Amino acid sequence: MRVISRAAAISEVSTVSGGRFGAAVKRYLLGRSSAHLAISEAIARALRDSLGQKARIHLVPNGVDLARFAPVDPLSANKAAIELGLDPRSRFRIVCVGAIGDRKGQLHIVEALAHLPKDVSLLLAGPIRQPAYFQQIGRVIEAADLEDRVSHIPFIAEVEKTYRAGDLFVLPSLGEGMPNAMLEAMASGLVPLGTQISGIEDLISDGCGRFVTRDSNSIAEAVRHYIDQPEILAAESQRARAVVEDTYGAESISEKFYTLTCTQTDSEW
Repeated sequence: MRVISRAAAISEVSTVSGGRFGAAVKRYLLGRSSAHLAISEAIARALRDSLGQKARIHLVPNGVDLARFAPVDPLSANKAAIELGLDPRSRFRIVCVGAIGDRKGQLHIVEALAHLPKDVSLLLAGPIRQPAYFQQIGRVIEAADLEDRVSHIPFIAEVEKTYRAGDLFVLPSLGEGMPNAMLEAMASGLVPLGTQISGIEDLISDGCGRFVTRDSNSIAEAVRHYIDQPEILAAESQRARAVVEDTYGAESISEKFYTLTCTQTDSEW
């Protein structure tokens, strides 16, 4: 029987390690697979390092619905902000979508907000994975008097509204496979800022976002770069959408996935 593995994380960010026995089982199962699909360049490299250069490894990244996640005009953006209960008068809004916890690094964005103009706001969307971490964020918000500038939505079915209301997407994550939220944000025309890790390093490039470190000064400086130069923000917004259209559209990714897994013979792999 042909078995094809799909690798969505590397060992450093895997949520289940299994210890030495688990690692041995994982290597055995990977070795028995006919071929491997990796969702990022970093994962593909990790598979080659583990299995050797002769392993059949194909890069098939995550895809995004280009119709659901798309840029909107200023009137629609303002409407989305109102529907989310946000202050539509905010001059510039940072968005971060993801479970609240240290891995995603929302605390660093909140700390950066304290260094930015008062008409810059932050929208956090995602469930609270680490209550103690969320409480720490709350203490920073209170100490820096940011209560009117930070909003949190624990769950939203129409997540596309969060991107429509934003100007910039920030994800100072410790580890990812390939972040769907960043793909969705870019498809919506938001310029991405993120740490140089698996998945994110595939999406950010010259003329399309900037890499930051998990440091408030690094994030604040990058955000200020776009606030002070709206023409660059506009150009990179278009570039972000174009990158997703060219490479990460759900239809083209699904077609590639189907072609590799369902139509090729073993000899074609």
